[in-house]
Amino acid sequence: MTDRSLHGSEPQGPEPVGASVSGHRVPLAVGTRLDHYVIRGLLGQGGFAITYLAEHEVLGKKYAIKEYFPAAFAYRDGPLTVQASQSGAETYNWGLDRFTTEARALARFKHPAIVDVASIFEAHGTAYIVLAFEKGRSLSEWLRQSPRPPSQAEIDAIVRPLLSALDEVHKHNILHRDIAPDNIIIRDDGTPVLIDFGAAREAVQGRTRAMSAIVKHGYSPPEQYSSRPELQGPWTDIYALAATLYRAVTGRMASEAPDRMLRDDLAPVTELARGHYRPGFLEAVDMGLRLQTGERPQSVAEWRRLLLRDEPLKAPMPARRDAPQVDPSHLPTSTRIRSSVGTSRSLRPDISVIEDVEAASRPQDVPGARDPRGVRLIGKVLAGLGVGGFAGALFSILPASVFSSSCFSDTCLLRYVPVSALIGAVVGVVVGYKLGTRPSANEADGGAA
Repeated sequence: MTDRSLHGSEPQGPEPVGASVSGHRVPLAVGTRLDHYVIRGLLGQGGFAITYLAEHEVLGKKYAIKEYFPAAFAYRDGPLTVQASQSGAETYNWGLDRFTTEARALARFKHPAIVDVASIFEAHGTAYIVLAFEKGRSLSEWLRQSPRPPSQAEIDAIVRPLLSALDEVHKHNILHRDIAPDNIIIRDDGTPVLIDFGAAREAVQGRTRAMSAIVKHGYSPPEQYSSRPELQGPWTDIYALAATLYRAVTGRMASEAPDRMLRDDLAPVTELARGHYRPGFLEAVDMGLRLQTGERPQSVAEWRRLLLRDEPLKAPMPARRDAPQVDPSHLPTSTRIRSSVGTSRSLRPDISVIEDVEAASRPQDVPGARDPRGVRLIGKVLAGLGVGGFAGALFSILPASVFSSSCFSDTCLLRYVPVSALIGAVVGVVVGYKLGTRPSANEADGGAA
């Protein structure tokens, strides 16, 4: 087990005095005073440290205090003092120095997504880190209590601050090394914060090889199972955060890295959550979970461009099992035809289907298709307009002779040509329309059939 500093969950009651963990590993009793703080309860304990809920005796403000207490080579001597075991004294003192050094380095960061280090002090043979008490729920609890998987917008709101925090600490050559849903607190206002940095634990691992107290199964990458710290880098935290996102969007934990090294049967998140999240986001999660360090993104900045790339969902959301069934009788004819043909198990032709296909293939049933009867009607009308207008102009002599028997000169006839042409055009349009609407011989035969 790794250390768990569950800042977001206050203890349900006082820890019994004298409760033993791993032999002589006894937590401090409720009411114990450390510097200006009073222990109010136990928040978490693991193989490397014990974390308490404490209250400043003057300010009345709550804090989380982490006590350096490596279970493998330390024990409680009396109510307060922590002693190193005889065989592990050198490693204990070296780890104690790393514990305080990493805490001082972490105290330099003032980032909203990094737990704030309020104070560091040594007492009773060990050291204590005073951390801001973050009120909220761990990400694991947040996911467990949610009635549905988180949406893409909710995931983005969590990922952006975390990436910013990791980018900041990586620039100062500090790794978190213990990213997991238990070590991400979702505050009451919805913002995330990273807690429980494990850099000092990694230093102790390099000397003791006590890996069972260091790695977090399902979240630690393969290089954290090695005693070679030079193999670790930003890609180590990227793997752990990718495994955390895998858990968030699929509801299942990734396989342990050593098992994957033997046989990698981890289902890609691009298959398990396709259609629910951005394709690029899912591809970036799978990329962060690659076993070989060189195949993962080498920096948070590189990974962030892939994770948060703005793109729409390219695959439709899977249909719900409780979706209402559609009555086929309410579908268009062409849709019913495709349905009946697609589900037919017989090669024998169905007369009703053939008739529907013939009806659907007629031009008048196809939106946007040209209607030959309409084209013919327009042609007849235009022909009537032209022929009638020409004929009316040609025979303008008739009205001219009616109104003036002596009017046979060109200048006299020109007064009657426009009127005669207009009358002829109107007559031609009427005749053309009648001819255009008359059914053809083929249509008459089809109707008779």
